[in-house]
Amino acid sequence: MAKINVAGLQDVKPEELLVNSRYTLEVTGAKTIDRQDGNQSLAVNMRVVMGVTQPNGASPEDRRLSDFFPLSGYENMKDGGAFCKRKLREFLDATGVEIDDEGGFDPEDMLLKRCDGLTRNRENKELGVQETSIVRYLKTA
Repeated sequence: MAKINVAGLQDVKPEELLVNSRYTLEVTGAKTIDRQDGNQSLAVNMRVVMGVTQPNGASPEDRRLSDFFPLSGYENMKDGGAFCKRKLREFLDATGVEIDDEGGFDPEDMLLKRCDGLTRNRENKELGVQETSIVRYLKTA
């Protein structure tokens, strides 16, 4: 295979984790995905539109975050999926996405909607790395 050169790549620094805080987020994508266990999740991509300046002086704007909401397989969860359903409901309420009488919603209704997310840095035990997670969703202040 031929060598690939990307100008300036050697000077690019990895992004630091976001500071644990409240950030205003905008949904940039949402789709259902099939998981390896045969269940489905909703994958939501977001970008930070406002938040606290980071310790290194960097602005958090345009940083990307993702979240995954299980849509099936609740019967295999310790709490019957109560936590996952609460977090999904919190996200839908925060973004103003309507839920019908059967618990249905349209992921396309999320696009470009904004909400606030509370972040926490946690260890991803599966990958052995620290990552920024969104632990709560709130209506934008």
